[in-house]
Amino acid sequence: MGGEPGGDTIGVEDVARLNNMAVERAGAFARMAGVALIVVGTIGVLGWLWISVRQQQMIDDPEGGRFGFGDGDPSLVERIDSLVEYIIFLPWSVLTIGAGFGLRLAADYAAARHGGTLGAFRVGDPVPDGGLSHDPQTIDVDPFRPT
Repeated sequence: MGGEPGGDTIGVEDVARLNNMAVERAGAFARMAGVALIVVGTIGVLGWLWISVRQQQMIDDPEGGRFGFGDGDPSLVERIDSLVEYIIFLPWSVLTIGAGFGLRLAADYAAARHGGTLGAFRVGDPVPDGGLSHDPQTIDVDPFRPT
């Protein structure tokens, strides 16, 4: 049968290995895209917050502001009207953040389902000094530190 090194045909094991590699690569891309969506959504939320605060400050400024509300302070209704003008940025930004987390979750699930790892440990790695425990006080392994 096929699948032997140097053989003429592709075997079942070869296809399974190539499929796992494809899912692993797609998962890595999906994780990066998920992080990018989270960052873009967070920038959108911060932008909405900035616009909202600046709008309220401009309403309070009787001379330099672009709004003319007469002699008195603007009413609560006028403040709400100016705030609602840009409210659409907030739900779209929150949806973008949610899509980023959803993409990350799908990528992590696909990696774990196909035998990948979500942490720093792979099958066959040596156990760190002190062993592994579920007690957070005993784990002193930094997965981001190069070995």
